[in-house]
Amino acid sequence: MSKTITIKIFNPAGEFIGVWENAVFKSFTKKLNSGMGDCTIVLGKEFEWEDSTLRENNEVQIYVSDKDTTTLVNGERKIYSGYITDYVPIIDGGKENITVNVLGYHTKLSQDIYKNGKTVVIQKTAEDVGIIAKNIIDRYQAENANAKLYYTDYSVINTRTTATYEFIQNYYLDAINTTLGMSPADYFWYVDENNLFYFRDRPSTATHEFIFGKDFKSIKINHSMGKIYNALLLSAPDVIAGDLLKLYTDENSIDLYGRRIYKITDNNITDVTTADLVGNNFIENNKNPVISVEIEILDNNFDNSFGYDIENISPGDTCLFRGFTAETSDLLGDNMLITSVNYTLDKVSVTIQPSKSGLINLVVLNKKGLEEINNSKEPTYTT
Repeated sequence: MSKTITIKIFNPAGEFIGVWENAVFKSFTKKLNSGMGDCTIVLGKEFEWEDSTLRENNEVQIYVSDKDTTTLVNGERKIYSGYITDYVPIIDGGKENITVNVLGYHTKLSQDIYKNGKTVVIQKTAEDVGIIAKNIIDRYQAENANAKLYYTDYSVINTRTTATYEFIQNYYLDAINTTLGMSPADYFWYVDENNLFYFRDRPSTATHEFIFGKDFKSIKINHSMGKIYNALLLSAPDVIAGDLLKLYTDENSIDLYGRRIYKITDNNITDVTTADLVGNNFIENNKNPVISVEIEILDNNFDNSFGYDIENISPGDTCLFRGFTAETSDLLGDNMLITSVNYTLDKVSVTIQPSKSGLINLVVLNKKGLEEINNSKEPTYTT
């Protein structure tokens, strides 16, 4: 069966406007602790073409129809949704087209401040970290008209860890990343093609089984100690019990790779319990070398005896491999986390991490690390 795409356009309120005919896209990437990446669509239209579908902030939904979607509603599956950020009419010699750039809706979390009405200081006191994540999305929905993001009881779960934290003029994205930093190891967040927000741990059993020689023919495994941090010096000046300066370490990692310290100053941690959540989670996620596996999986619509249903592979899924020696299988493990999927119509490039390394998002931590500790106090740290 042939494989076709349909690109549907909706206005910001979610009302269907039309379908783009004679439109193509090359690829897009979807990532863990993120969502649908940028997607460039080329419309085979004249330079001066105008239409209600071609407006900034309109919603773009991409659907695929193939042999794997015949039992689904309308025989199609949504693989992408996002909003138009800009478009560029082009004349190149005798050729005319319009290039449209689209971003996933998770990027809007970085465009507004986490607030409740006019209140931009939000105190979270002794709440499960999963509930804190829900509260952030709840406020985003309440403060933004036509907010697309939502969650379910399955997509956001309680972490069974309790934290106290003060969010002060945080972007929603920074608030979510900070909340992730207070979660147990192996937790992640993700916004899928339906704009469903996930905040949970990896599945306990493999979501996919990939067979070497059938689903893929090449594999690359990268080992790196460049992102190891086996010691964290955490400064929390506003802890209720007084200034906190604490060193978190993993001695086994230090023995193997040497001491590799990261430094964070966070003025919004208000108790030692939350500081310990941040410190211990950071060490657990960053104490080991990063092992990343890259494979290219072909789509199964072009050869009945080869390939995989690539539209069914998403970040946050887990996988195992068949067809290797016992030694290689032991190295890779049996429940590896998929962290990135670069999608094209005929194949996907998938990045997988067998270990816990690298799950923690360092964007917010890097910002906090730029804040210098007040050395005039001549502080000493505790362990």
